[in-house]
Amino acid sequence: MMMPGETPDRFQRTIHPLLNVLKFFGVDFLEQNEWERDSLLEGTNGADGLTWVLTRPVRPTKTPFVGAYVHKNERGPMDCSIYDHGDFCLYCVASSEWDKLAPHVSSGPQPKK
Repeated sequence: MMMPGETPDRFQRTIHPLLNVLKFFGVDFLEQNEWERDSLLEGTNGADGLTWVLTRPVRPTKTPFVGAYVHKNERGPMDCSIYDHGDFCLYCVASSEWDKLAPHVSSGPQPKK
């Protein structure tokens, strides 16, 4: 799923044409995702006024907790512990820092700025 203003990475540029081919066979993985995204962004279907964060773990694993590594517009490391993902979700409930964003979540410490 692409959020407004997000640029596709190499993986997304590769897989998107393959998903378009599946449409010819009646399988549309993109339509439902786009409908869900648009209903959140436009406030339709009862979503008006809702505060949301769409988290996108890359590859969920059952590895131990090490801390969530969060990216706004690009993917980070491929693995994401379910514990790190859950911790980040709890952080989103307690904070408005990531409201109305769709970050990629991976396992690992945040980079120093």
